[in-house]
Amino acid sequence: MNKVLFTNSSKKDFIITLNKRIESYFKDNNLDKQANWLMVFKSITFLLLFAGIYLLIFFVDFTPVQLLPLVVLFGIAQVLLAFNIAHDASHNAYSKNPFINKTLQYTWNLIGISSYMWDMKHNLAHHTYTNVAGSDHDIQQAGFLRLHPHDPLMKHHKYQHLYVPILYSLFSIYLIFIKDFQMYSVKQWGNKAIHAHPTKEWVILYFTKLFYITYAIILPLMFLNISWWQFLIGFVVMHMVIGLIVAFVLTPVHVTTGTEFPLANEEGKIDNSWLAHQIEATIDWNADNRVVNWFVGGLNTHVAHHMFSNICHIHYLEITKIIKQTAEEYGVRYQNRTFFGAMYTHLKFLKLLGREKSPSLV
Repeated sequence: MNKVLFTNSSKKDFIITLNKRIESYFKDNNLDKQANWLMVFKSITFLLLFAGIYLLIFFVDFTPVQLLPLVVLFGIAQVLLAFNIAHDASHNAYSKNPFINKTLQYTWNLIGISSYMWDMKHNLAHHTYTNVAGSDHDIQQAGFLRLHPHDPLMKHHKYQHLYVPILYSLFSIYLIFIKDFQMYSVKQWGNKAIHAHPTKEWVILYFTKLFYITYAIILPLMFLNISWWQFLIGFVVMHMVIGLIVAFVLTPVHVTTGTEFPLANEEGKIDNSWLAHQIEATIDWNADNRVVNWFVGGLNTHVAHHMFSNICHIHYLEITKIIKQTAEEYGVRYQNRTFFGAMYTHLKFLKLLGREKSPSLV
């Protein structure tokens, strides 16, 4: 596979000005780019929420009907840990201390996901080559979905906008029990070739799965006063909620009308600067909503995240204001939609991709 490189030949003035303004913001306000006390408070709160709900399930005598909403809340607590702690730590945005970041990355493992594989898929591939076919694994879905115009169009894609919510609802089950293992056989992540993974990571992978299966499946079946089929319903419903939240928070920010899906030329080059590409391949939704931003770990301010992923998301609301202002001054397109507007345009785009070989991206 040829390496893909950005030429850094586009929008230089915009990028220089934006970088200067971001640096000035932190310097002038005497702020650190990593987590502040508010971020630490949020992290502790969500960890206690996760542990508290789990203990509540076991130590309070709920009926199966009463347990179901509690199990769903437990699933939401897992999403909160992923969005707010694990994600930032994976980008080394939580702390200047590598040990703290590495330790907090294992929050992924706590909820059954390989932090090592997440780093490969998310950092090496998706963030570096956002929406670039053949390099960004997030837009390659093995024929089930057509998420970009350079993918082959198949007959069943005509209905993908209708069946995609079902696939999204199965995302976390698929990731935990199947995809994590499949990804260990992938040899190319972005420009990095990996032919063998460290033994340590294999051990951690299997321990992660065993740990998750033990606390999420075996212990509930052993100690809760419910039948196996009642447990199965709760477990599946919990993961369906997780899958839908994750998918509809993250997928519409890239796979939608108005975003770019560039192809490298024969030399493997993309005629754009990397930073400019990030704003062109990404949209925000409800980017001025502090409540939403708090709970989704800044992922609604996704442009700021992709342009400055080494900065803690607790700062994204203010950074987004700077990005928006600078983009307007330099004629760079910055997009912010409502949540439902983002979902609508995402599903509309999937419908177009399912019916037209080369649909309009506008």
